[in-house]
Amino acid sequence: MQESIMTEVNEFVELMVETKGAPVRNVKDRLVLAVINALWFIVAGIRHNQMDPELIAFSKKVDAYGIETK
Repeated sequence: MQESIMTEVNEFVELMVETKGAPVRNVKDRLVLAVINALWFIVAGIRHNQMDPELIAFSKKVDAYGIETK
């Protein structure tokens, strides 16, 4: 489980570094994607790239149901 979480953390950090100092407006969305991806890998054994359209669409569906992420 720790390895899965660290994979997501590393990808998250890489995505932040790629901004090269530019403001990041979607930090919350990126964190939600990382969490969903880590949990999905633990449950189903499937991991997506955090920029994968399927993962992003799934996150939007979860958000559409009004699930609080605080």
